[in-house]
Amino acid sequence: MRIKLGFGAACALWLGVFASASAPQQTPESGQSAIPTYTRDVAPILFRNCTSCHRPGEIAPMSLMTYEDVRPQAKAIRDEVGEGHMPPWHAEAPHGTFLNELRLTAEEQTLAAARRHAGGLERVAGERVFAELKRIVIADEALAGLDLLERAGATAVVLPELSAMHGAEQTRYHHRDVHGHVMEVLQHAIALERDPGVVLGEQHGDGVRALLAQPLGDELTRGGGLRFAALLHDVAKPATQTPLPQGGHGLPGHDELGARVSRDILARLRTGERLRAHVAALARHHLRTGFLVHDRPLERRAVHAYLVACAPVAADVTLLSVVDRLATRGRKAHEAIERHLGLVRELLPEALRWQEHGPPAPLVRGDELARALGRPPGPWLADALAELAEAQYAGEITTRGQALAHVQGGEHPPAQP
Repeated sequence: MRIKLGFGAACALWLGVFASASAPQQTPESGQSAIPTYTRDVAPILFRNCTSCHRPGEIAPMSLMTYEDVRPQAKAIRDEVGEGHMPPWHAEAPHGTFLNELRLTAEEQTLAAARRHAGGLERVAGERVFAELKRIVIADEALAGLDLLERAGATAVVLPELSAMHGAEQTRYHHRDVHGHVMEVLQHAIALERDPGVVLGEQHGDGVRALLAQPLGDELTRGGGLRFAALLHDVAKPATQTPLPQGGHGLPGHDELGARVSRDILARLRTGERLRAHVAALARHHLRTGFLVHDRPLERRAVHAYLVACAPVAADVTLLSVVDRLATRGRKAHEAIERHLGLVRELLPEALRWQEHGPPAPLVRGDELARALGRPPGPWLADALAELAEAQYAGEITTRGQALAHVQGGEHPPAQP
């Protein structure tokens, strides 16, 4: 298994190459430098994995035999190792591993060096931290990368809210603490992005693939946005954890607070506004889909209300609810999962259609409605237009005349002469 990460398996390598040239500080317990060094931390990795080819007279295009050779190549080394291009290994081993496979793994001494240096990440610009974090989250082996990030001591510095999820208990319908839960949600999000038809049925596969492939912002697709939402949608659970009289814990308001906290996290990481708003909206609405389970079969008005409330992320939050539900395997899990998937298969085509085409064009404009009813514009007009949109979506009215008659005979009659 190769982990494609910008920070992780080769962390000592790039930390060491980028280490300050100033005099190293000594740790009292070991007498060794607290900063990774080329001689102690980097050179052994290079000689073990690289210099059989990267030496004079061999096939590689440059030598990596000395510090003077390596230093100008530091960024390229980080990128190539992080993307899994180096060390080169193009064979596929679906049923096991090759004995001679060249891989970089995080040894304990590498992690120890990273942990000693992790505090320095506080001085790194938020956008650079996000660039590296993004590389981990969108990787095929994102969970292994996040685990490595934590073992390296970096999570507590760059994303302390994620570390705070450890040990946070949930309701009896969950089988893991909050941290374990969001990691499973992310795992299911990755699987959904890879092949949505497995869970949702092939009839929905193409539409979901197209949605998740759409560009979002910060060089992420909507699939990448879904992954960040998987990590952050429950970020407020530790803060809202409330003991219940019958035992267990409630989590009141974690959706609304989670929307604010996730937005603050992404602002701290200097992401664009579109990604902040997208992930915050997914956190805010991630419970709405489940609330409809007991209302099946859904009336058209209920579907419309859901799409309007969740816009512009109705399709995305429907998918988030799927991976969230699949990762919730406590009391009566099998029954709950089947009911939820049945609901989603009913909602998803409507949400995808709404995402692609938007709401139906109104049968009558607000100014036309006000003139026809002989009333000045006011708060009543927004309510009347919302009612008409819902009735139109439900198929109760289909023409302008029906729309006017619907309002005249309803809650917004014309002004009396």
